[in-house]
Amino acid sequence: MQRRMLITLAAAAAGCGAAWAQAQRVARVGILTPNLQLPRVADVIQALSELGYQQGRNLVIELRSADDAPQRLEPLAAELARLPVDVIVTVQSPAAHAARRATASVPIVIAGAALDPVAAGLAQSLTRPGGNVTGIVGLGANLAAKTLELARELRSPTRRIGVLANAADPFTPALLEMLQQAARALEIELRTARVHAAEEYAVAFAGWSAARVDAVFVQPSLVLDKAIEFAAMHRLPSFSFVRAFASNGGLLSYSVDGRETAQRTASYVDRILKGADPGQLPIEQPTSFELVLNRRTAKALGMTIPQSLLLRATEVIG
Repeated sequence: MQRRMLITLAAAAAGCGAAWAQAQRVARVGILTPNLQLPRVADVIQALSELGYQQGRNLVIELRSADDAPQRLEPLAAELARLPVDVIVTVQSPAAHAARRATASVPIVIAGAALDPVAAGLAQSLTRPGGNVTGIVGLGANLAAKTLELARELRSPTRRIGVLANAADPFTPALLEMLQQAARALEIELRTARVHAAEEYAVAFAGWSAARVDAVFVQPSLVLDKAIEFAAMHRLPSFSFVRAFASNGGLLSYSVDGRETAQRTASYVDRILKGADPGQLPIEQPTSFELVLNRRTAKALGMTIPQSLLLRATEVIG
């Protein structure tokens, strides 16, 4: 899937020079993402095409991926700001912070990051952001609580959950507090490991396996494939709140509806390209969510997914 996406994006990029020369008014949109595995990138490009923005005609996409190296986000954001682009779309909270540090003038549209933009210093308020940042933000507290509830329903009893947290993500302290509040209400003990790189995952999972945790939550801004690999190795049910997690082999994901978020993100970009001030565009919150279950992973773990969850799932893989 990643190879196909790279081929598609590379082909699109090849036509950018011709588009710039041929069109009278070409929109240049930067997309900053932690990696190319996240479907939000392709979804936003597709949503823009549905609004009439066609690569090769009136749209140039400047795609910058950190390839799961978070330290690359800052220079990539600065590169987009220098081009310059007309607007920067950011995928996940580290990219949003990197873009805001890179520029206070280029409009930034957040594509569904699970953060509080006011607490994070990205906006003055949700209704009147006041600066150059707007977009869609996830309901972090609600996602955290619901995800823990689903994990407990999936495997009962669930008393201890490991949390693989991204030490480099500015959103991590807020996320951990949300998870802790939800865990206290559900009488679940959390065992948190803050990691900086994928090389540290092995120690975290070995510790959880020895401690007999019942499941592991993985922060979405980490290297998901590596986390999924270690979870399978230690036979630990794993979950997150990004759809790609379950799609790529994790057991469960509960997330905002990616397609809806992409469409709303594209709408923000469209309005800004037509002259709207991002500081006057209210920041929105998601209204629909997706529960994705991976039955193949459940079988590999010797688990049976409860019928109650199967009936509520948006998608069941395998």
